[in-house]
Amino acid sequence: MSENENNNLKNNIQNTSELQVLSKEEDIKKEENQNLHIQETKIEEAKQESNIEKSKVINLTDENFETEVIKATKPVIVDFWAEWCKPCKQIAPTLDEISNEMANDVVIAKHNIDLEPNVPTQFGIRGIPTMLLFSGGELKATKVGATTKSNIVSWIKENI
Repeated sequence: MSENENNNLKNNIQNTSELQVLSKEEDIKKEENQNLHIQETKIEEAKQESNIEKSKVINLTDENFETEVIKATKPVIVDFWAEWCKPCKQIAPTLDEISNEMANDVVIAKHNIDLEPNVPTQFGIRGIPTMLLFSGGELKATKVGATTKSNIVSWIKENI
């Protein structure tokens, strides 16, 4: 092998090694970014859970629906939602605020359709978020889709 061929071979090996190192560095950076995103997501979820705990929102099940909604002494807004539903997550903080601000007038309750599917089926829930307003044990109004706080508050006041 000539000296020129030998130098070319060394350069190719060096270039290949440098590319492998750069590729590894990129993989590490991608993994770090993914881990950071996962941590940020967990922090946000923890904040939302903390806010729900501070609010007066009731978590409903198929078993407690009758007691908490149908037999309630105050009007109840039932928010049918799911963990994977982005619009549901968007309105969750708004419903928390409303539950605190209108605590004397109405109860806000959340019903996870994935964990508790019987009641949503009973009321024909086909899209989420869907809010049902119950008063005196009867369904009084329905609101489907995410909307603004003022729109939700107006809807509540019109129907209680």
